[in-house]
Amino acid sequence: MPTTMAQALSVPQSEQPVSGLTPRQVALLPIDELAARANVEIGEPLDLASPDLAGIGTGPMFGYIVSRESGATVHIRLDVDPAVRDVFTRYLITQHLGLPTDLFPAQLQHTVFDCTGTHA
Repeated sequence: MPTTMAQALSVPQSEQPVSGLTPRQVALLPIDELAARANVEIGEPLDLASPDLAGIGTGPMFGYIVSRESGATVHIRLDVDPAVRDVFTRYLITQHLGLPTDLFPAQLQHTVFDCTGTHA
């Protein structure tokens, strides 16, 4: 029986995903530690009232993640509660790492835009 949260979240090395993080760890690690371990930067919040983002509107988009070979950057809407921003950030990191998202609300969805000119 695990006696600490770290033990409860530990997964045998043979079952570790390539990222080294499990979905539970993405959901429960402190956000700064998660970002460091996932090689993800928490970018500036999206201010949808900014003229630079005119036309996006206030629809269902909550943010985006930019993936690069060197890491990734997450940007989440400024006009959402900090707790909700935390969930959205963790969801996008989970997607970025290619992990299952069953620990998140089923209503959360994502769209991938390939801006590299290559297709999988």
